[in-house]
Amino acid sequence: MTMTGSFITVPFAAYEQVTKNTDSHSGNYSAYIFARDVSGIAIAQGNLTTGCINGGSTTASDGANNYNYTNENVKGQAMYFTGRPDAMRVWLKGKTKETVKISAYLHEKGYYQDPNTANTGKLVGLIASAAGTPNITADWAPYTVNFTYASEDRPYYALVSFATCSTPGGGDTSDYMYIDDVEMIYNSELAKATYNGEEIVFEDGKGTVDALYDEEKLALTSNGVAANIETSFDEAEAVLTVTVKGDNISEAPTNQHIYTIQFKKIYNSELATATYNGEEIVFEDGKGTVDTLYDEEKLVLTSNDAAATIETSFDEVEAVLTITVKGQDISEDPTNQHIYTIQFKKYLKGDANGDGKVTITDAVAVVNYILNTTQTKFIKSAADIDSNGEITITDAVGIVNIILNSSSEPAAVKERRATETSTEKDPE
Repeated sequence: MTMTGSFITVPFAAYEQVTKNTDSHSGNYSAYIFARDVSGIAIAQGNLTTGCINGGSTTASDGANNYNYTNENVKGQAMYFTGRPDAMRVWLKGKTKETVKISAYLHEKGYYQDPNTANTGKLVGLIASAAGTPNITADWAPYTVNFTYASEDRPYYALVSFATCSTPGGGDTSDYMYIDDVEMIYNSELAKATYNGEEIVFEDGKGTVDALYDEEKLALTSNGVAANIETSFDEAEAVLTVTVKGDNISEAPTNQHIYTIQFKKIYNSELATATYNGEEIVFEDGKGTVDTLYDEEKLVLTSNDAAATIETSFDEVEAVLTITVKGQDISEDPTNQHIYTIQFKKYLKGDANGDGKVTITDAVAVVNYILNTTQTKFIKSAADIDSNGEITITDAVGIVNIILNSSSEPAAVKERRATETSTEKDPE
């Protein structure tokens, strides 16, 4: 530490009153400062600073001439510092008649002094200040002073000072103080979290919001003046991860706190894709059309949620496939489902095996159905020639009559077949 001023030759609060001591809180050494009498003129307090001491007056309270200052023109008399800490903590012990002094001024590039109540025209801009006047004991104890910010800019220098008495010229010649482990504190926790105006309560870093996530409704604040808050949202799990990093994260990678907020999951219940025989089906207002006969094996459906349930039912008479996609939470929310329909080409009456034409194999298919013989495909609505809702030998005979175009075909059947034939020829 260095001293300047008119009374530099007088042992007045000079650097001779600072020594390195092995009595430390941690590590090997601490700083030791002490007061002494200055030739009966005044009490020179023990003084430690990151800047330079100016002793220009025998009047201790003369802040215009007695002060610590940042001297950027001399190496070692200005401490470069660009952080935005929330507090400064120091470990102290000793014996003093009055309270001791702790101070820290973060300021712009240039000249600054402590006390800053004098020579104000020379001072550069103040970014933040922290000060305290604690009573110390003979045992090591931590003392913390919080910063108050006057600017949102980053500082260029830090002027930190300690004195054995908080009153200039006060104290006693027997005063002494040990100083160790000076540390800037960078907070990295959430101070408050609200969603849609409601506060989120955390337990072990976990919170819950019974609503769907909307970034615009979330408000987060940290207890660090320059802490950085980062968020990431897992849409699949509906979990928001909040990471609060202290301003010194580049030097202290562990200085961060992580929180999670469980939001209400979105259980999707819509079709993502629908293809038939490799061709995409286009829906309009939930309705699609496929100009061919329905074959379940050619249909491929996917939903926009892997956990959703897809159910299908086919109306053979109308050749309409109904698709119902139900969300995973369908038991709690019965409305979470979407229904789609696909109009396929209707089956020709008598086309019992669904191959698109009426032949003797359809009559055989009816007989096999009656005998409960296993077969690949059987279209009951097409095989029910007399439309009585049952498959009997009469229907097999009706198919044969269709093939033969027999006049014995029932009038009602003949009329329906004429309608079907007319519809196939002229769809409009």
